Amino acid sequence: MSNLVTGAELVLGADYTYAYALDVDKCTVTITGKGDYAGLEMARAFTIGRFEIAKANYFYTMEIKPSAGKVTTAITNFPVLVRLSASRIGASAYRKCKADELCFALADGTVLAHEVDYWNAEGESAVWVKVPELTSNTVIRACWGLRAGGGLDYPATETWKDYLGVWHFSEEGGNARDSSVNGYDTDNGGGTVSNANAKVGLSRDVIGTAALNTGITNLADPGSAKPISDIARFAVSGWMHSTVDIANWPSFMLKGSANPRAGWYVEFQKSSTSLAAVGSSNNGIIVTLPTSVYDNWIYLTVVFNDTICSVYENGSLVSQSTVGKVTNSSNVLKFAPSFTGRIDEYRIHDGALTAAYVAADYATQTDPDFLAFGEVKHAVGTVFWIR
Repeated sequence: MSNLVTGAELVLGADYTYAYALDVDKCTVTITGKGDYAGLEMARAFTIGRFEIAKANYFYTMEIKPSAGKVTTAITNFPVLVRLSASRIGASAYRKCKADELCFALADGTVLAHEVDYWNAEGESAVWVKVPELTSNTVIRACWGLRAGGGLDYPATETWKDYLGVWHFSEEGGNARDSSVNGYDTDNGGGTVSNANAKVGLSRDVIGTAALNTGITNLADPGSAKPISDIARFAVSGWMHSTVDIANWPSFMLKGSANPRAGWYVEFQKSSTSLAAVGSSNNGIIVTLPTSVYDNWIYLTVVFNDTICSVYENGSLVSQSTVGKVTNSSNVLKFAPSFTGRIDEYRIHDGALTAAYVAADYATQTDPDFLAFGEVKHAVGTVFWIR
């Protein structure tokens, strides 16, 4: 760099410093003056292609891949759950692992979006890593232990780019944060609190007549960061654990109204094993769940695909039938009204999901052997590059 008036060369460190921030498709460089140039600052953004690492500035790397036989069909844009702990990667390596220093990449160096769901330096931490295509041969490289400077700044919301909302319920209490780009945070549902009895990170206690309200009335709102692509094609999923034997009509998730019926809802039918998934025109499907929600964690996935509705429990299809094609509703999106127990990992996916995706989504959260972890190695490279 040089002074445009005098032509003198500027000295890095003495006359200026610089910092960069990498985003999905751009690099922003900020130059800050020092000494005689103190008070001057300039920022420029440059369009870039994908960015990659070659064990960039990290002391530790480890390869992670699906265990043999766990992934039999290629699944696109899939968030893989990576559980890290001293028992899994070694006490010494885990002590040096920090949430804000983690980076994940494919074997060719392509950086992957990730989000830390819950960090527990004394126990198990949960991190979601989005893989463009998950196959039996996929290799993910985890990197941590920065040598110097900052890690690659990849937006966590990119992990959930295909979702309209993602609620982990891993806050210590208060409102539940939406990890998607939409930021549809809920209220506190009548004073609900977090619970360590969870499937991923923390769960949320819910209290009978209360409900978690998002305040969202239109998932197709063109002013939102990500409106739904087709109001009749989407999937809802999440964990439920009832602490009472159900004898009324508590809901899993709902966004609908009655008389005339618009929107949709998923609710229990006066039984801990009877579940209804209802589209518009009050036309729905009632199924008997193989596993009761009473005193058990169950993972529900309900896929609305035009006039076809598929209900899954614990990754397996329970039933599929025709329902009323979902139309838009101005009703507020609510979670677990009239339900007593705990909920975890609620999501709304933009578009229908395949059976393979649903099965893998359940497996990545429940199967301790879904992923195979390689040996922790000391990295030797110090280079990263941008294409």
